[in-house]
Amino acid sequence: MLIIDFARPDGPPERVGVIGSCRVHDPLKEIARSGRGVFLWSAFNSFTHTPAEAAQHIAFCRKRLEIPEPFAPYILRQDKVPVLDGRLPNLVESCTTFMVEMSGLNYLRCGHYIFNQDYFSQQFVRGSGPGVLDWHRNLSAAPPAPEKARAAMASLAESGKAPGIAAEEIVFTLRNLPLSPETFRAELSKVVFEPSRRWIFVPHFNVSEDPAEQIAKRVVLRDLLRRDAAALGCDFYDPTPIVARAGRAAALEGDGVDTYHYAPSFMPVAGEGLYEAIMKRPTPTTSGSGPHG
Repeated sequence: MLIIDFARPDGPPERVGVIGSCRVHDPLKEIARSGRGVFLWSAFNSFTHTPAEAAQHIAFCRKRLEIPEPFAPYILRQDKVPVLDGRLPNLVESCTTFMVEMSGLNYLRCGHYIFNQDYFSQQFVRGSGPGVLDWHRNLSAAPPAPEKARAAMASLAESGKAPGIAAEEIVFTLRNLPLSPETFRAELSKVVFEPSRRWIFVPHFNVSEDPAEQIAKRVVLRDLLRRDAAALGCDFYDPTPIVARAGRAAALEGDGVDTYHYAPSFMPVAGEGLYEAIMKRPTPTTSGSGPHG
């Protein structure tokens, strides 16, 4: 989790916990470096993409969840689970606002733990042979087919990786679970551990409204997040309009080719949008069950 104190001209600083990917972390770091914020925490910042990942990350930072050492590379992107003293949990409890990005509707669950899809692909699947690759491509909400799991274990051994107990648990029990319009709100509500704080939910930016394009699935996520943030009494900020105003060639990496990352030159602009959403005073509403309801 990234934790920053942002100065308010008319009151005490806004202490913000930032959870998500580089699309929220890096732009807000630009704002802090511009002199409008003070970094309080930025260590072992693993990225999250789904409600389940975000809830797990917050629970870990609050020292409410222990992560098994063998799973650390797939959750925290490091081999060892860091030992937390009281500083990070205390900082999390002192946050007045949480800004949480949601950019995925599928997540990997192994028992009680959620894996980051990118970290898992990079550190478990890559270099583990065709059996693991085939097993990974066929993951679903159903248990892995026994023959594919056995082939994956053999592939791990053949590739020189020691298939220990943790690897066996992963190969035989990992699930790729989808979120639906019916389940999204319940999962999102688990992120909001304290409804009296301000929660701002941010979707992945979209670069096209054309439903014929694969990227249209982001529209589904955006609409679900807007709907359920409102139902939970939380705020919502969509970065899509600032991307559209600048144009994808100027806003996105690789002259608009990379639809996952902001261009470095656009980072301050993206940060301004996020910063304005944080600085905006929440408007009281008469509906919803959250802090502004």
